[in-house]
Amino acid sequence: MTKTGGAGTTLISVPTTNSGTITGSVGTIYISSGLTNTGALSCPVLQVNGTSLLDASTVMSVTDFQLLGGTLDVNPSLAFSSLKIMAGTCNLSLSCTFNSLQILGGTCNLSLPGTVLDFTFWGGTLNGPGSLTVSNTMDWQEANMNTDLILAATCTTTKSTGASQIIGGSVMNNGVFNWSGGHINLHNSTVFTNTITGTINATGNDLFQQTSGSTLFANAGTFSKTGGAGTTTITTPCTNTGTLTGTTGIISLSGGVTNTGTLGGPTMQVSGTTALNSGTVMNVTDFQQTGGTLATNVPIAFSTFQMLGGTLNLNSPCTTTNLTFGNGTINGPSSLTMSGTTTWSSGGSVLETDLILLSGSITNFSAGSQLMNGSVTNSGTFNWTGGDINLWNTTTFTNTSAGTFNAIGNNPIQNIGGSPAFINAGNFIKTSGPGTTTVGAAYTNSGTTKGLGTINFTSTLTNTGYIAPGLSPGILTLNGAQPFSPTSTLNIEMLDGTGPGTGHDQVQRNGNLTLAGNITVTDNPGVPYGTYTIVDLTSGDITGTFGSETLPYYYTLTIDLTNDEVKVTKSPPVSSNTHFFRSITSGNRNHSRHWGKLPAC
Repeated sequence: MTKTGGAGTTLISVPTTNSGTITGSVGTIYISSGLTNTGALSCPVLQVNGTSLLDASTVMSVTDFQLLGGTLDVNPSLAFSSLKIMAGTCNLSLSCTFNSLQILGGTCNLSLPGTVLDFTFWGGTLNGPGSLTVSNTMDWQEANMNTDLILAATCTTTKSTGASQIIGGSVMNNGVFNWSGGHINLHNSTVFTNTITGTINATGNDLFQQTSGSTLFANAGTFSKTGGAGTTTITTPCTNTGTLTGTTGIISLSGGVTNTGTLGGPTMQVSGTTALNSGTVMNVTDFQQTGGTLATNVPIAFSTFQMLGGTLNLNSPCTTTNLTFGNGTINGPSSLTMSGTTTWSSGGSVLETDLILLSGSITNFSAGSQLMNGSVTNSGTFNWTGGDINLWNTTTFTNTSAGTFNAIGNNPIQNIGGSPAFINAGNFIKTSGPGTTTVGAAYTNSGTTKGLGTINFTSTLTNTGYIAPGLSPGILTLNGAQPFSPTSTLNIEMLDGTGPGTGHDQVQRNGNLTLAGNITVTDNPGVPYGTYTIVDLTSGDITGTFGSETLPYYYTLTIDLTNDEVKVTKSPPVSSNTHFFRSITSGNRNHSRHWGKLPAC
């Protein structure tokens, strides 16, 4: 039977058997009620429907063979120029090869491995157990796959729309996989592997997700987010021995990643179970943990690390330039060192290891946090604007000699349980008053404690350093534990005669005060002569005395036990033959000169 004319379709609507030759030179032949074939087929387009069989003796020379419905059983190993499945079921019993395979609907069942140059997968289902190898191009849209798909190193795949369901089997990409849109959904025990020669270019903002079961994305090549300012999310658990990176937007590994390769890009988020193992190269600008568990099993140097949820286990020491501690728990046993800016902003944050804040760093603490174990060592600037600092167990907060701790609000440092400590060897500054900062942990001061308002020491206070009221000058109230010791120093600044807090420093206290240690008074030439109260009790009694006094030449110190005050008096010099003048060169008024007669000429 030969179709020799007519560009349209010749329809055969009765069941057909062919043991001879069905051929044509033009148009389409459509056999709508089934074809049983043991002969030769040769025409531009042959369409079948119904129940069809291509038996072992079939000779295939059809340019475009199309299944429009029904069932097609292919028993021989055929070489198709083009097979297009629109609907129905196609059963391939032996290995077949295709220049072009298009599955637009229906089902294609591969019993044995097949190969194809160009594969269009826009709908329907591809089943195994046979695998399919694509060597040239693949266009993959909304379709279901349940077998092993091998994309050769020479293959370029396009995925741009629809949800691709990978129900079973595996995908192995050895070539270039351009993913601009549409979900990639993995089910059951599916494994998607991007091999060492493979490249996946994610140019949109879509989902690579585990829809059911226990799936895996294994990247040994390069996965790069090269487009889309939003988020590309991989919910499938991931192993990375290659490179996971990007040039724009966010990569979210919400299924977790076991990493021995390179991580890069502007922003990467992890949750699930994540392990940074030996071989990890960290090139991410902003690395964020949003949940799950993250283990650093080798030292990692982060540019910016944001702890926003979950648990971080520092199994090796790590460093970061910038740190955001918004939520979650940071565990040891190793330390985290920060050199840039830290934003500590959530009452849900828990620290259970050593946090080291280097010289030059800035920490902004604005919400309550639990410091359960370990320590904080600050050698930079720590700005405490709000929220409780809750210390547990044997936690130690150390402000080193290079550190500045600014207590800007009126919140407590609390001892929640155990024997925590706050050690100040630098500058502890209460920068605002009125209001009270309560220190409930054992406080050791070998640096300078200064500022405005009230500091209430409700635990022990060991002071071998300096107390300096005000911020040049000011009033500082020290309540609770005794602030002075035999080795402490009280620094008092005299500025002018406008009174306590503006003209000179003053220590106030509500309760008994034992004087001890050294007192140092510094003078400004503009301070007028007179008596000034530098220590004032609102209740209680003064006992003891200062062990030593460092006063300007014309100052005297008085302890007024009647009014429970300590005063200094600036008096003009009085001497019959000693007068004081101001040095022209230094401005010092303490230069004494004795007057007498000059020798006779």
